[in-house]
Amino acid sequence: MLPFIIGIQVFAIVFARIMGLMSSTTLWGSNLILVRFRMLLSFLITLLLFPMVREKYAALFPVEWEMFWFMILVNLMIGLLFGFMISMFFSIFQVAGQFLSFQIGFSMSQVLDPISQEEIPVLGQTLALLALVVFIALNGHLISVEILYKSFFKVPLGDFFQKEYGLVMDKAVEAFSFMFSASLRFSIVIIGSILIATLFVGLLAKASPQINAMIFGFPLYIAIGFLLLSFLAVNMVNFSSNYIQGFFSKLFQMVTHLK
Repeated sequence: MLPFIIGIQVFAIVFARIMGLMSSTTLWGSNLILVRFRMLLSFLITLLLFPMVREKYAALFPVEWEMFWFMILVNLMIGLLFGFMISMFFSIFQVAGQFLSFQIGFSMSQVLDPISQEEIPVLGQTLALLALVVFIALNGHLISVEILYKSFFKVPLGDFFQKEYGLVMDKAVEAFSFMFSASLRFSIVIIGSILIATLFVGLLAKASPQINAMIFGFPLYIAIGFLLLSFLAVNMVNFSSNYIQGFFSKLFQMVTHLK
């Protein structure tokens, strides 16, 4: 009876962490994915990881049921944290799309994102979907599971308060700042060009007051924006792959600091 209780407790805790990841990532946490399918996938991954995790932590179990439910909650939050960190990669391109849409006058043109169920600019949706394709092509979904697997050996199922989790939050803040810096780096060429075009239109309107700056400026901004965006799209795959590798290196560093 005791081995059965140990197995049930370890399996449930592992399932909670995996379910947290599946519920908060952009790819698996979408409302387009049925909850039953998400739970089934989490169950199958738990079956694969359970023997290795049980072998490592069998000595810590069984625990009191109050402690067991507490461990369920904490591991669910750990999975949600890892899923949120992975989802931030796609926010790089959504935020970049918002920057670009505002600069070229498309900020009012928004669509419903089927993944996040939020209204985002058209450019942000386009860039995010392209990043999703590159993410899957580079096996990002498998790397996510690998990171979660390694977390079981770095973030224990028990002894939560003996770790320096301040280091984890530092890495989380670094990943958050990485998202904004990457968004700016991706869109800085267009933003700088639009700024120069705005100065040009302002000087032209000052030199020739009969020219309507609003009517002349918007088509110019749109033309410059799409022209530069077409050049950026050529290198979009290389840009995305480099930032995927950089982003996952941040996550691996975050897990590695939990020693």
